[in-house]
Amino acid sequence: MLTPHIPRALRLFIAAYGALVLAYLLGLHNPYWAAMPVFVVMQPNRQDLLLRGVFRMVGTLIGGGIGLAALLYIDNPHLIAAVLVVVVALSASIAYWIGTIYAYATMLVGITCVVIIIPGLGGHAEPVPLAVDRVWCTLIGVVAVTLTTFFSTPPRKESAPLRADHSVTASLARFVTAGGIVAIAMAVLNFAGGMAAMGFALGASIFATVIGSFPKPQLLFLNMPLGASMGVVLGLIYRGLGAEFDLSPDVMIVLAAVFIGLGSYLRANPKTQAFGLDINMVFLISAEVGLSLHTYPELLMGGVALIGAALMCTFIFRAMLIYVQRVHKREK
Repeated sequence: MLTPHIPRALRLFIAAYGALVLAYLLGLHNPYWAAMPVFVVMQPNRQDLLLRGVFRMVGTLIGGGIGLAALLYIDNPHLIAAVLVVVVALSASIAYWIGTIYAYATMLVGITCVVIIIPGLGGHAEPVPLAVDRVWCTLIGVVAVTLTTFFSTPPRKESAPLRADHSVTASLARFVTAGGIVAIAMAVLNFAGGMAAMGFALGASIFATVIGSFPKPQLLFLNMPLGASMGVVLGLIYRGLGAEFDLSPDVMIVLAAVFIGLGSYLRANPKTQAFGLDINMVFLISAEVGLSLHTYPELLMGGVALIGAALMCTFIFRAMLIYVQRVHKREK
């Protein structure tokens, strides 16, 4: 008899790999973006699944619009970087304040703004096609995971609770911490340049948004560096096989099925689902599945920098939590 997570993993695989293949066949610039929502939008309850899908689209549209407007209408790269700092800081602190599943759209505003502005500033993509690509990939991924998991996902018997333990001190601490990390990331990108700086800037900014949004991010302090490291390793193995055997882009898409299948199992298994999410996200990013923009050495440097960004973010946020706890004790 199959354990419950095996059918769930199969549905995830069908959704993620199907979304990837569709985005690839449509000629979207970053087809791996289409697989990413599948692993995040999946939820144990039907209402949360639908909410996540809607929130992902709303957050993507708002964040993409802000990032695109900044790149198109602001000439000074330092001012564009400042916009990103403020957007991520606000996204993380407001998402923390809201709490529960209702914070997801706010978090996505920051993440989408990051993936639009940083490649645009780094000269790796044109702003308008990048933003349009992000919206289409998000729509494909959300529809794919909804169609494949909706009917097998049980409904929640009661409404999701709202956040009750708000803290102005903790919210401000997340605003400052997330914004500070993005400021460091943008300084590195500005002064260093190159794929390593790009990987560090993307990783640090996204991780800062995610960790800052969580009311209790302690579990992320272990899972995020572990998941990021394993995702980078899998990404390098994937691209290494492609380079070793000189595989065509079409064959690389076929090969991706093996890795997405493994990632789907890790995400569906209750014992590994926490860091399984990070493994899938980082694998798709570090391997640039469906895209052949960078060389293997460039991806290696970017992957190592991304792991460094995960370690830095967890260290800084750990220190922030210790500081907030001490402040709370003094206030009592």
